[in-house]
Amino acid sequence: MFSKVGKIFERIESDNSRLRYWLLAFFAIIFIRNFLEGVMEADHSLVSGNFFFIEFPISYFVLFLTLLIILQFITREKSATISKVLVVLFSLLLVVPVIDFIATSGEGYQLRYLRGDSTYLFGNLATNFSQGGSIGQRIEITAFGLLLLAYIFKKTKSFLKTLAAGAVSYVALVTWAALPSLLYMLSNLFFIDPIGASVYGSSSTFAAKVLDAYITQELVTLLAILIMIVELAVLLAISDKRRFDFFKKLVRPLRLMHYIMLASFGLFLGFYTAGGLGFELHDYLFSLGFLLSVTLMYQSACIVNDIFDRDLYARVKIKRAESHSQELKYLAIFLAILSLLLTYPLGYGVFVFMVTFASLAFIYSAPPLRLKRYPIVASLSLAVSALMVVMAGFAVFAQDAVVEFFPVEIAVVILVVYTLGTNYKDLKDVELDRKSGVYTIPVLLGEAMGKVVISALLVFAFLLVPLMLGISDLWPPSIVAAAISPLLVMKGSSERYFRLMHLAYFLIAGYLIIF
Repeated sequence: MFSKVGKIFERIESDNSRLRYWLLAFFAIIFIRNFLEGVMEADHSLVSGNFFFIEFPISYFVLFLTLLIILQFITREKSATISKVLVVLFSLLLVVPVIDFIATSGEGYQLRYLRGDSTYLFGNLATNFSQGGSIGQRIEITAFGLLLLAYIFKKTKSFLKTLAAGAVSYVALVTWAALPSLLYMLSNLFFIDPIGASVYGSSSTFAAKVLDAYITQELVTLLAILIMIVELAVLLAISDKRRFDFFKKLVRPLRLMHYIMLASFGLFLGFYTAGGLGFELHDYLFSLGFLLSVTLMYQSACIVNDIFDRDLYARVKIKRAESHSQELKYLAIFLAILSLLLTYPLGYGVFVFMVTFASLAFIYSAPPLRLKRYPIVASLSLAVSALMVVMAGFAVFAQDAVVEFFPVEIAVVILVVYTLGTNYKDLKDVELDRKSGVYTIPVLLGEAMGKVVISALLVFAFLLVPLMLGISDLWPPSIVAAAISPLLVMKGSSERYFRLMHLAYFLIAGYLIIF
């Protein structure tokens, strides 16, 4: 029997179909499962769009990636080979609604996340799985588990490794199946306002139940996306280190930190404007999701800019880099999709502002518009982009009321100051900009006069901040920044020093504005 199963595994592994087709088959299986679950289980209706297209597919994919990483670590087999076997095993998902429908004479089960404390979830279920899930789920998980153990043993020839991998896989499965309960236990342990208290705790009001159920559902979706992104990165690092190292070289920490600061400023401004008193678990997780969204979208924008600037390869010092051009285009698109996917559980307002940010980044760098070629227009587009990031952070807590409640004076300051103050970046690429037809201030006026004009604009920009906001405490840091900036410009200092000085100023100014 075991030898026959082993031959089936070998046949699956030897299939020559491309990995992308196997992954498409995986998601096809998930969509069919979602349809069958809706019409054959207790609700007898179509699964809602959120579950059908977002939460269920991502949740199953996270479990797929988790098992893939565990099996790759234990068996040392290639990820593509393991993926084929896992796709076939995941096809067992299709039998659950059918078995439940037959076993209950057409009534079906009300499938839901597992609920209970840690003793029940990781203790009782381990010895008596009949306590959790429907008949179809128990049959599916039993069959899946036995086949998974058979595959691990075939690859390792070790009972110890097989049992260890099985135990870890079981914990991963139960953790994901009981995620809302675990979120409640975690928030109840460390925070004042437990997530899901009305569903998994003692709250009894209908309003509280609706709010808790909403927050819990959004958190489950957000956590699934966060875990998926982390697992994809881990999988790339262990499967293709060369490509992973290449992608790492595309990151610009100081520039990225600047946008992280803008995003954090928007988050805190929105939180306290909305009347927040102290961060709870869901606030931390929503903020983390948003900051990662900004990170991914900024990296996507940088790659687009580099592709059209055609100077990426000299910067990362890789020969014959033309072969990476198409790959970089796919990477930019993939990062943008992941970024926008992260905004889905954060609210429609966040999604709209991030789409606007991405659109501005594209027309700034890419033809035919390529706004970076024109002075003032280029810096103004960067200023609007900065404002979009801040307002997106604000929208995490203000939601659709962001336009109504976002402080107008802060929006004006961001637009004016960034339009005046972002021209210093043009000092490092004067010759390249001249050859590329990018008409920056140093290109139009010459490098010497360009430094004088940019220095004056920086001084003016910093001094406008306390003047326009009317906050007297901002004068000392603004005067210091206004005094240092011309010295850095005239001395021809590295852009790194500008970034560090601006980050320090932003930290101080942001604190004084919010608090």
